[in-house]
Formats: sequence, C-alpha cells, structure tokens
Amino acid sequence: MVTLNVLMFLCALTALSQAAATNDLLRSSCPAGWRKFNNRCFIYIPRTMTWARAQRNCVSLQATLASIHSFQEYHYIQRLITTATHGSPQTWIGGSDAQEGVWLWSDGSPFLYSNWTPWFCWGTSTLTWAMTERPGWRSVPQI
Repeated sequence: MVTLNVLMFLCALTALSQAAATNDLLRSSCPAGWRKFNNRCFIYIPRTMTWARAQRNCVSLQATLASIHSFQEYHYIQRLITTATHGSPQTWIGGSDAQEGVWLWSDGSPFLYSNWTPWFCWGTSTLTWAMTERPGWRSVPQI
C-alpha cells in the first residue's frame, strides 16, 4: 500500500447502505458534519492513511470511499474538498482495479463515469483524487 504525504479521504453514504440508514437518508438530511448531494451524503476526512485503511474507516461510519457517477457530482465533491481544505490535496476515492484492468467502485456501483488526468498510470491500483495543477483522477500502484 502507498501512503502519500498529504493524502486525505472522502466517504459517502449511499442507497447501498443498511436499510435503516437508507430510509433515514432518503427522507431527511445527512448525519451531522456530512453534506448531501443527489440523495447521497459525503464527508471529507483530513487524515493521512492508505487506501485500504481509509476504506475501513469509512465502513466503520457505515459508508464507503466515495464513488463518483457524473460530471455534476465530480464538481460538487471538488468544491467540498476545496472548501474544507482551502486547497486541493490528493484525496482517496473508492475506485480500484483489484480485478486487473477492470475498474470497480468500493460501494459495488458500476464504474460508468471517469475523469482521468492526462498523466495517470495503469496497473493494479487504487484511485486518488489528484487536484493539483492538473485536476482529475490518477491511479496509485499498491506496493
């Protein structure tokens, strides 16, 4: 696993969560500290850790690392991170190609939207949100 110098993570509560949490989410607001967008709740957590540890942390909150399904959702999450940090740190999101060459989201949803940076690398990897001078996603090899 890789731990980058300033690597935070983003969790999402979705309709794939437990039934009780789903019902609460669909009829009310998000838990304290979370932000709602399109019936999903997101929280940015400014802690440095590996992708696997960040995913376990999200699971302990009954969530997963965030999956991103549209251009609008991408920009909402980008603003959420920028507002929380006043910057653009690299941030884990829930993509993985644990089945080599097949990208999947950790919440089980289909990987239909992507926003790769022009300089991403292929390999058995996990996804980080790379909001540097070239916004977008890049893969980070697991070592």
